Amino acid sequence: MKKNHLKQLTGWMLTAIMGASLLPQGVYAKPVRSEVYEELIANAAGKINMMPHAFQQITSDETEEKILSASEELPAKVDLRNYNGKNYVPPVKLQSPFGSCWSFAINAAMEIDLLYDNGCGVTTGEENNNLDLSEKALCWYAYDQITPSDTISGNFPSGQLGEGFDHSALKEVEPTFPYEHGGSCFMPASVYMAGRGPLLENEEIDGWNPFAYRGKNGWFLRSREEDEAAEAARKQFVKEIYYADYLARLSDEEKVQTLYDKGYKEGEDFEAWFDVYYDENWTEGINIRNWSYSYSNGYAVYDDWTIPDQPEYRSYNRAAVLKDYYLLPSMTKQLNESGMSYEYDPACIEAIKQEIEKGHGVYISIRADQSRPGDPLGDRGYLNTETWAQYCDQPLITTHAVCIVGYDDGYAKENFTRTADGVEVEGSTPPEDGAFIVRNSWGCVTEEDIEKAIKTEDGTLLFTTPDASQWGIDDTGYFYLSYYDKTISFPCVAVCYPYEEAPKEELIAQYDLMGVNEYLLIDYENAHESMKAANVFTAAEDQKLSSIACATIAPDTSVTCQIYLDPEENDPESGIPLLSEPVVSDFLYTGYHRIDLDDTVVLKKGSRYSVVIQGKYTKDGGTAANVVVPVMYNVFAYRGVKLTSVINPGESWLYTEQEGWQDLAAKKTDLENSFYKDGIISFGEEFIKQVCPNKEEFVAVDNSPIKAFGCSQNLQKITVGGKTLSGSDFTIRLNKKTVKNKGTKLKVASKEKTVITLETTDKKSRKYLKYNAKKGILKLKKGAPAGEYAIFLDLAATKNGTYDADRAAVRIVVE
Repeated sequence: MKKNHLKQLTGWMLTAIMGASLLPQGVYAKPVRSEVYEELIANAAGKINMMPHAFQQITSDETEEKILSASEELPAKVDLRNYNGKNYVPPVKLQSPFGSCWSFAINAAMEIDLLYDNGCGVTTGEENNNLDLSEKALCWYAYDQITPSDTISGNFPSGQLGEGFDHSALKEVEPTFPYEHGGSCFMPASVYMAGRGPLLENEEIDGWNPFAYRGKNGWFLRSREEDEAAEAARKQFVKEIYYADYLARLSDEEKVQTLYDKGYKEGEDFEAWFDVYYDENWTEGINIRNWSYSYSNGYAVYDDWTIPDQPEYRSYNRAAVLKDYYLLPSMTKQLNESGMSYEYDPACIEAIKQEIEKGHGVYISIRADQSRPGDPLGDRGYLNTETWAQYCDQPLITTHAVCIVGYDDGYAKENFTRTADGVEVEGSTPPEDGAFIVRNSWGCVTEEDIEKAIKTEDGTLLFTTPDASQWGIDDTGYFYLSYYDKTISFPCVAVCYPYEEAPKEELIAQYDLMGVNEYLLIDYENAHESMKAANVFTAAEDQKLSSIACATIAPDTSVTCQIYLDPEENDPESGIPLLSEPVVSDFLYTGYHRIDLDDTVVLKKGSRYSVVIQGKYTKDGGTAANVVVPVMYNVFAYRGVKLTSVINPGESWLYTEQEGWQDLAAKKTDLENSFYKDGIISFGEEFIKQVCPNKEEFVAVDNSPIKAFGCSQNLQKITVGGKTLSGSDFTIRLNKKTVKNKGTKLKVASKEKTVITLETTDKKSRKYLKYNAKKGILKLKKGAPAGEYAIFLDLAATKNGTYDADRAAVRIVVE
């Protein structure tokens, strides 16, 4: 038996993007956070929380040639806010008070894709409010676990209960955990492909909008639309946190001076004074430190942001169905202990431009040099705040995620140049012209925001609208990003089905529900050609399969898929092939892809079936096959957060020519230990010890990312040789002697007005089986040898002028 190794092949990795607009530590962070944990994240802008250990996006010469040749006809400028007179970009949002930029960036990309593909643009210059996907739901379900409420739909097997993050230990001290710790660019793929969204912000359940980006009470200082109870709670919060707690940390002299500055007189009763002062100065009263940004929404983090664990909140009434999620080439090649490396690759720039021209928003991560909107830069940083143009000439670790909505080849490189004391800053000018147009999630200011703002005595505007913040070009929330910025990483695209083509009432067979930080290659010595993966499922009800999903981890991968009915216990490739020919799909980019089936595949409730996948790509001048598994790191273990992956026996399988089919459940521990034995993890032993008391619990490997999608189906009944069939697994047994001497005729009939066609699957069946469609006679010819003959019966019944096609799989066994 060959030793197995776990190797990373590509960058499904996924920098943890905390979101550079996090408030400073101490502004809203609870004092219960440990000093060790605070030290770990204090100077890292949160990026360390889910830091990947390595990143390498392979771009072969063939892939690069395809990308560059496709760019020859691209226009010099595209802006999806003004694309053929239409605006396909929703308004800029404000992610405060959490580090959830990753969810805002990818949802923006999905919204743009849906608005464009469905013709939902508005006239340029108008706000496009036709779609608003929930960032709150994405964050919550990405960091949640599978609960009994999830399993009611049948899409989440009860065997996977508990899979994911259990943050119940933080319920009292940090109930907003899912929103505060950033995320990786492929976490949305695992959430949305599993059917847990995307959800709409305005969906109403039990009289409120649980998926809107706010707490249950709507505690934002910019908004006074509160009921009396919420307003009283808000006032009490300000008293305890922004005054009592704050002043308790100061010396007596500092306390007195701070109070004097606000009109407090020595000996005056604090609470009595506060009540009057607060009522008269509710905007300034809570802004005692004159925060330029955090005062506006700072205390919203103390609201109730929990999404209840009840079936009605787990119904996942999706606003769209994700079809494809893929990673474009990146010029940032490596992330490890020594940092990032960079190699200029024109295919990266051109690939992003091609997606924009198709009407797709593009998620990217970058190094943000502001900690929050309003943070003055002066001459430091990489953002020219006069032109709002960013260029970083160093391959630094990324800290923020944004969405590209356009590009301009002619944007002058001089616009990025910064000066210090009148002298040009070295390295602040990119080598060439050209910039991406980028939508941030740090808010903007509209005319409506200005109209509703409160003016102070000195003329300062205090905005009362939730998404208002003065940032970006003309306060629009947009900025330019040089094509040559050396921190551009992990460009991703999410493509959904157009509304009219989206599957309805979908059933999902799946096991990979843990969530994902990255996808890794399982590689066996001398087994590149033969590797395959499979998941074995049981149909939850009568259904028709419409598509399957799988992951690829190398560009230019060709995926071959076959589905087998009633496979033997230890061999997913045994049983009846349900596709007349294996489906072959080619994918230019690494990603999580959904593949539509041309053949009709109908399954009866309780039927066992397997989905077998083989992905092949070019490696070292030859062809290699690969198998991938999802991986997640629990960098939150120190805080009591638990991470669980569940791989039950018989669910996921791996194949090599040397070993045959092997159950992934038996290999789970060895695979996880491989991270340490082979020295793959580059977090460092000290870091792992600090964040995870039990090192072995730091890494979790999940089931193969293979899914099967279908919908409920009322199966038509037909009769074959006296047996009633209804589109599932049927076996007709015939006597060997009878067949050898006379052959056998089987009558095929249906009570419905049905057109029946027969299709055989292998040479033996085609040789000895014959079907007379006119007479409905299926004949097994004289002399047919013993064995199995696999056939399909396609049923196309006319009902009210439409066709309803089913497929019945039948085995004729001669024994």
